[in-house]
Amino acid sequence: MHLTTSSVDAARRRQASLAEVALVRVNPIQLSQYSEPEPDIAVVRIDSRKYIDRHSAPNKIFLLSILAYLSRF
Repeated sequence: MHLTTSSVDAARRRQASLAEVALVRVNPIQLSQYSEPEPDIAVVRIDSRKYIDRHSAPNKIFLLSILAYLSRF
């Protein structure tokens, strides 16, 4: 797949606009009182309190990424 100049420019603009509203985190997220999974990467809404006393909640999460290694041993 070849990226055109316009698609690269669009990606850069999207990245710049995302930088104003989101953070990339590698900390746990809080889905409920009893559930705090640890995704490899979470893109979350910027919080003025910087998540000092809590983890990101579902309504603050844009994207989660969990990488897995599968072995056949």
